[in-house]
Amino acid sequence: MPHNPLNAYAGSLANVPGCRAWQLGRKAQPQTFVDSGTGGGTGRRSGNADWSGTIDCNGAVPAFLPGDDLPFCGSLDGSTGVSGDAIVDQVAITWDLAAAKVVQHTIAISGNGPLTEGAAAAGNTAVVLPQHSKDLQVLLADPGGSTWTPLAHVQQATLTLRAANVAYVENGVVYRRQGNLDWSLAVPLLIDDQGPGVLPALSAVQGVRLFVDAANYWELLWAIFGQRTNLKVDIETKAMIGCTVNASMAAVANIAGSDTLGSISLPGGTSPWWPPSGS
Repeated sequence: MPHNPLNAYAGSLANVPGCRAWQLGRKAQPQTFVDSGTGGGTGRRSGNADWSGTIDCNGAVPAFLPGDDLPFCGSLDGSTGVSGDAIVDQVAITWDLAAAKVVQHTIAISGNGPLTEGAAAAGNTAVVLPQHSKDLQVLLADPGGSTWTPLAHVQQATLTLRAANVAYVENGVVYRRQGNLDWSLAVPLLIDDQGPGVLPALSAVQGVRLFVDAANYWELLWAIFGQRTNLKVDIETKAMIGCTVNASMAAVANIAGSDTLGSISLPGGTSPWWPPSGS
């Protein structure tokens, strides 16, 4: 018999700027039961409907941030796909200076109601030149200080912002509302002849700026440096010695004897993204 080629889908659009790829999964969360009538086997009944996914994009400033509502629409062929209300759980922004890549980010979402399969034609075709990792600088400053000092020999950086969104159920479907914010930062770098002693001290609290171009940056107030990882000396290959500096959110810092709430400012922003105005 002649072979009938599969009419398969190639990649298509999602309604998020700079989208490179998207994926999602859905689940019914079946509930188990065992009793005297199951003959030693496990029974199951349908559970609550839920779904989640990720959206991979180019660019250093995501269009959606943790806790934001996202009316997701992903198309398989320009007319068929999936759609549903979601909430953003996490955004991870990656600069790869060593590989000279454009800045990329991944948005993780969870369902905030049912997912619909079928007609899904919406897409975002906005033309935007993504930022380049070669513009990355990581600057540090003491709380209350005005002197920003560059962290030397940075190779990469990954900023992960997340919200602990709260799930609840109505009519067998999982919904969510915005939860508390947190963030973490990992910066792989090379160690020069001065050794690890020039790196931020463990438990040090500092401000951080991550540049996305020559003039604009993420500003994170405040960061506490909790770990140094991946320090490796490879005698066999003489590979460059490096490690990863890790920091995480410290929402409050003591500045000149006064406990002060920090902030998160987006590149080019005129006011902090966090804390929200009026909080």
